[in-house]
Amino acid sequence: MPWDSEKTTDSDLTAPEWNSHVADQKSRAKHYIQNTEPSSPSEGDFWSNLAITYDTLVWNNTDGIHSGDVYGVGISGTTVYTASRDKTVVATDIETQTELWSHSLHSDWTNTVSESGGVVSSGADDSTVFAVNASDGSKIWEHTLHSGAVESVYTTSESVYSASGDGSVISASVNDGTQNWRHTHHTDTVNMVHEANGTVVSCASDGTVIAADAADGSKLWSHSLHSGGVIYSVHISDGVVYSGGSGGTVIAANASDGSEIWRHLIHTDSVYGVSSSDGIVYSGAFDNTIVAFSADSQSQVWQKEPYSDAVYDVDATTNYVCVGYNGNTLSVSSLKSSLNLKSYYNGSWVSIQ
Repeated sequence: MPWDSEKTTDSDLTAPEWNSHVADQKSRAKHYIQNTEPSSPSEGDFWSNLAITYDTLVWNNTDGIHSGDVYGVGISGTTVYTASRDKTVVATDIETQTELWSHSLHSDWTNTVSESGGVVSSGADDSTVFAVNASDGSKIWEHTLHSGAVESVYTTSESVYSASGDGSVISASVNDGTQNWRHTHHTDTVNMVHEANGTVVSCASDGTVIAADAADGSKLWSHSLHSGGVIYSVHISDGVVYSGGSGGTVIAANASDGSEIWRHLIHTDSVYGVSSSDGIVYSGAFDNTIVAFSADSQSQVWQKEPYSDAVYDVDATTNYVCVGYNGNTLSVSSLKSSLNLKSYYNGSWVSIQ
């Protein structure tokens, strides 16, 4: 739908008038970001999407925040939460590189961390899940519902989902940690869990990605598109499930039925981290690289190799991409966002700077 009802072309206006019209529409476009190109455009229509590009490496922290490999990373605003093999969870201000708080509630390697609505959850090899206050790291609750190492947690406004070496995925109340449901759809270690729009996705060493209903854990579908290899990472966003595994491949599948949309083989080793934000998918691997690519076209946007060792996890927002990896290191890079504005002119979309 055009943002004004009048279909205007340069044949209707003088050059200064056309430029004024463009400036007016451009101003309106700033208040409306549409990531999908209009399907039936008319002459004079405008649309915009958010373009995200790599900006700069903000900082690389070795042996400062953690004394063990950084296995879990989560960003919220200007705070990054990290989980480490040194058995700690740390909250750090991204802009100042200042530690806000840390806790050592776990008694073994801490593998994963996630924040939502002021609650930070974490899981460890000691089979525990802890929830703490995002403001100061004080304990809210813990549960020991798993019988194996907790490999992944994901926090929402209602639940904390956890995946374990015991082959189960558990949904617990974000308020007190009581179990809502448990599923054992996988036949091996569940390596990661994620949720969006009522669908919980998980991936496992059995080579499957499984989608379950967030309300009761019932199985919706599964896929084995990675051809039996171990799947280490999964992420669901905007109706697409992204997964990465031991073959170095990232696969995008339809969140409604698990059917393949596309795949790419950019990495040369196992993909341990997948994240997405603003139409960009980020993957990190044991080949020491982070790759950013377009979610809709799978074309590569950029690739960075500032990492001295294997990447264990990656998380991204509009402003930052944070990476946890071997060598006790957390890496934070800034991202640059801009509006990509286009006008429909003479039967095609023309970019407007």
